[in-house]
Amino acid sequence: MRNFITVLFYLLLILSSVCAQESPQEDYSIKSNSTLKLGVKGGLNIATISTNNGEIWFINTPVNTNSISGLILGAFLNIPLGEYISIQPEMFYTTKGVAVEFPAGQCVGNEPCGLDLRLRYIQVPVCIKLHLPISISIINPNLFLGPSYSFLIVAEDLNSNSSIKESTSKSDLGIVFGLGLNIGSIILEGRYDLGIANVFEDFKGNKNRTITIMGGFSF
Repeated sequence: MRNFITVLFYLLLILSSVCAQESPQEDYSIKSNSTLKLGVKGGLNIATISTNNGEIWFINTPVNTNSISGLILGAFLNIPLGEYISIQPEMFYTTKGVAVEFPAGQCVGNEPCGLDLRLRYIQVPVCIKLHLPISISIINPNLFLGPSYSFLIVAEDLNSNSSIKESTSKSDLGIVFGLGLNIGSIILEGRYDLGIANVFEDFKGNKNRTITIMGGFSF
């Protein structure tokens, strides 16, 4: 997470520097933010689930975890609130989860020695977007932040090909933030999704952590 925030900071710094050098006398009004816009986005999640002192789900001993990759796909509506600010409700189909390695001595016979957990949600973020004034042709950067609510639709362990939905929380809460670039109608975006609710029923401290890279376009 720290590395992701650092990358966002330096991208913003570079963009601001270029804009200042390009044309300091330019009109900085953002005309592309003056109308209602509908669009679609899709991309890649790099997801994991935080542990509670190394423990996750029913495994009451420290384990090693690895991130998994998954699809995110959906639509958004951008509603202008002013020259530089808009609100953007979104809806995505998104895949989160984690890969878990069992501790030595817990593997039995030919059974899978770990878990490959996949959690599939319908996610509804609502973000406030700050559109940054620049003077580079049609390129408009923005920062965004907002809450997110997700409905669980599938929870499974791919290693054992079994459902874990009964022991998984039926909804999830999070905070979404990141940096986007609008290049005309084309959208490029990087975001971090910080889960604040427990992923599993009756197990505390296991929360979704997701880095997302997306592209899309607006109408």
